[in-house]
Amino acid sequence: MPGKILIIDDLPDDLACMEQILKKEGYKVETAPDGGGTTENR
Repeated sequence: MPGKILIIDDLPDDLACMEQILKKEGYKVETAPDGGGTTENR
């Protein structure tokens, strides 16, 4: 059973591509444009 994935990338096109692929595989995906504060409250 797929889980939850946080994708951090500064390239918006790469973020969108990875998000789309992983969602099709059943993962719950969250994205962020940089690492600033992303691990807090996750």
